Amino acid sequence: NHIVKTMSSLLCWLHTCLLIVALTKASASADLNFPGPLVGLSNCRQSSVALGSICQSAISNRLPTGGFTNPKACSQTRHGDSEWWQAQLTSNSAARVTFVQVHQLKGCCKNASKPLLTVTLDGNDCPLRILKLQQRSRQVFFCNRTGQTVRVTSELPNTQLTVCQVQVFAENLADIDADHPLLQLSNCSQLPPSSSATCQKATDGRTRTGCIAVPENGWWEAQTQKASLIKYVRIYSAMTCCQDSAYKFSVSVDGSNCISYSGAYFSARDFLCKRKGRNIRIVNRMQTGQLLLCEVQAFGSRRTPVDYGVPIHLSSCSQSSSVNGSRCRKALDGSVAQVCARCARTRVERGWWQGRTSQRVLVKFVRIFLPNAGSGCGPNDLERALVTVSGTECTPFESGRSVYILFCNATGQGVTIRNLHASELTICEVQAMGAYLEPEHPEHHHKRIRKGRGHHHRKVFSPHWPNPHRPHRRPILVRCSQSSSVPGSHCRLATDGSRKRCAKTAAERGAWWQAGLHHPRGTKSHRVGAVVLALEQTLSQKVLQSAKALKRLRVTVNNQPCRMHSTHHRGSGAEFECNKIGDLIRVSNGPDGSMAPLVLCEVLVLAWPIQ
Repeated sequence: NHIVKTMSSLLCWLHTCLLIVALTKASASADLNFPGPLVGLSNCRQSSVALGSICQSAISNRLPTGGFTNPKACSQTRHGDSEWWQAQLTSNSAARVTFVQVHQLKGCCKNASKPLLTVTLDGNDCPLRILKLQQRSRQVFFCNRTGQTVRVTSELPNTQLTVCQVQVFAENLADIDADHPLLQLSNCSQLPPSSSATCQKATDGRTRTGCIAVPENGWWEAQTQKASLIKYVRIYSAMTCCQDSAYKFSVSVDGSNCISYSGAYFSARDFLCKRKGRNIRIVNRMQTGQLLLCEVQAFGSRRTPVDYGVPIHLSSCSQSSSVNGSRCRKALDGSVAQVCARCARTRVERGWWQGRTSQRVLVKFVRIFLPNAGSGCGPNDLERALVTVSGTECTPFESGRSVYILFCNATGQGVTIRNLHASELTICEVQAMGAYLEPEHPEHHHKRIRKGRGHHHRKVFSPHWPNPHRPHRRPILVRCSQSSSVPGSHCRLATDGSRKRCAKTAAERGAWWQAGLHHPRGTKSHRVGAVVLALEQTLSQKVLQSAKALKRLRVTVNNQPCRMHSTHHRGSGAEFECNKIGDLIRVSNGPDGSMAPLVLCEVLVLAWPIQ
């Protein structure tokens, strides 16, 4: 009788293609192996007090061997509706509570047909995990969330609540945060404006005192010391306020929204973010009511130096329109002066700017310089612009004062900045970083050739590298084979140029498909740059392909492994980066031991012949 709920965190449709629920049957008499130590409780309260009863009786840590039989040893309320008892963790900060165990009088509830109690942690329900059927005197609730206030509530009307002992098992947050160091926050500000001493109360290290109030539609903001990958944000709210009210707020990193929360009050909670940047902003989305922030903490990951790649030369450009002679070339002149006279500008329209390369490249990052604030020409942010590389959208990575670095990791020949609103688009400089997919051999040289009266230069390239100004060549795949076949399938269906028919093997361990590269006259071998796979795409298999099939795929060139470079939309394919010399292309399922078929609708090999 448990409910499995999937919820969308954004205002959009939620498509659930496959939902797998793993269940285990727990013995009613077996004891759980609770993760985490038993933590203490204090500051208890209850809705009402029966004669001779105190709330501290439920946190005395006394557990009789035969169970509780004396009501005077328990905490009791008067008769009423939804009577409750609550307490707070004794630790100075919140903990990750895993289980809450509630003891009642022995034999109290033998004739009950349903659970009589509910347990919440900071207003969030903890589902019942184990109910001891023989006596119904011990109930175990599973929380697995960060919080500080535990509340036990009676579900029966006009009933006396009796709580003999409450035990809370929690994990130390220091152990949980070991792999994600705490990022120092500084340079805080808020709206409406306040003194620096006020906004700094949310970063002073005190989680229970010194809170700030963010009014409706206001915000609070702080910065990390440097751009980091922010894994999650921990927010501490007031302990004694607003327990029956709902919170509604959002959290963004460098303008990219990562958290939209609308739910019950909490005293402490972790929010998964996974955004790169410096500026953390919390916006109160409530129409009426204040958002209380006692402490805001950001946790990141231990970042290795970013591999930006090599500079990519944008050889040509164009734009939708120009203002006062501000041509598109001003964004490629190498000057990072963020003044209007040195920038490319369009008219007030939904304009665009585009830079192109002379060959196909892998663009990892794009850095864009915008005019400084107050310069009087165009916006100095990218909140209303879309940056793409040959149709693939780039995401924010780092930002500074009117300087933005976006992560693209896409292949193509064009970087496009498109204005989504009717306004002036002003771009001062555009720089692209990544890798050339058609590299020029460093030892090429010029030969002077005499022909008739004139002289001209001709570039001579190494036989191992073709002319970089010519595109990849798609060689012919011949002599295909595969580990097994199903009726109606053949290995040649993966090289027929159509994705409607696929080569498919039987469900087996280590299924494989392979083919050789055809040798034109005068060709000794091939340098394989990349292998692109088109996979079977059906509605019921999207989740399985993206999560399992893509991870299993292995591609080799003459037994030399290739590295998966990117995946296509919704698991419909994958691209492997090889840069290996060989003629035998082999695709297989990895050595994970699973019985699975290999389905290939099309195999595309990008290679250069070696003379």
